[in-house]
Amino acid sequence: MQHWFAEQDAQQLVWLTFDKQGESTNTFSRQALEELNSALDEVRTTNPRGLVIRSAKDNFIAGADVNAFVNFKGSDEAIAWFQECIDTGLASDPDEFWEPMSEYELAEWRLGQLRDLPQS
Repeated sequence: MQHWFAEQDAQQLVWLTFDKQGESTNTFSRQALEELNSALDEVRTTNPRGLVIRSAKDNFIAGADVNAFVNFKGSDEAIAWFQECIDTGLASDPDEFWEPMSEYELAEWRLGQLRDLPQS
């Protein structure tokens, strides 16, 4: 993993740290979210007493890195990935997934995606 690392202490607590490599601020990109899902799967296998999620930077998360989502090849791929986020528990519904974004940013991104993605 490039952006997340975990360590377990003597009290059986897992400390999961977010440190977006090459960036001064942590933002959720597609890769960072996929790595978070993998990290949580790994944590589950250790059966810890608790989990602490923290940042290696001064802030925790500045929001979504919407530029990272423009690489979807079509609307089907984007929808499938968002559904996977819901299915794996990264989000319980699409609105919760986008919570770090303002309503204006979300609307602007969705309109841009509808305009730019090929219809399948």
